[in-house]
Amino acid sequence: MNTSALNFINYAKAECKKHEVKAEISNRKYLLISEENYIRVNGYFCSNNKVLRVASNRPFKKWFPIFVHEFCHFLQWKENCKIWRNSYLGNIDASGEVFKWVDGKRMTCKKINRCITLARDVELDCERRVCKIIKEFNLPIDLNKYAQQANAYVYLYNWLRYSRKWYKTGNAPYENPKIWKSMPKTLKGSHNKIPKHILELYERYC
Repeated sequence: MNTSALNFINYAKAECKKHEVKAEISNRKYLLISEENYIRVNGYFCSNNKVLRVASNRPFKKWFPIFVHEFCHFLQWKENCKIWRNSYLGNIDASGEVFKWVDGKRMTCKKINRCITLARDVELDCERRVCKIIKEFNLPIDLNKYAQQANAYVYLYNWLRYSRKWYKTGNAPYENPKIWKSMPKTLKGSHNKIPKHILELYERYC
């Protein structure tokens, strides 16, 4: 871990502490968002419980970008930005509803499509923030590669409409080179639609 990365981690933890958010780097291979479902993730930020957690029992170059990503979710919440506010249907978190739907909860097509759109747009804004922070803090993350991997994650939400399944542990689309290497090197555009060739990659490799 180089100096810029260590400085950023300390900065991020200090910022979280100011807002009574606990930032945890856990020596685990994966995390469960809640006890209500069994969907495994590499990291998450929960505004309700005020916790930011990242699984770090893997190479630094894999868990550190996820830490930056989750910190950017914290920033969205801290700023109460419009895209964060819009990700709630009343008091219901759209992203949480997506995970519940993947885990088997029944929903109308209209509701789940709305939730997926809101969750995806929050992730796209978050990924764009990550790219800015990589530049601002001179972090040891390849910007072009990260943008490709970020696109693979954002498009995952569109793929959920077709698959209704999360990726398998160890096979996140942003870590599978057969998927992310086919992605654009920028995060331009709305990502409202998933191109056919990208959809086929998810169907084949996820």
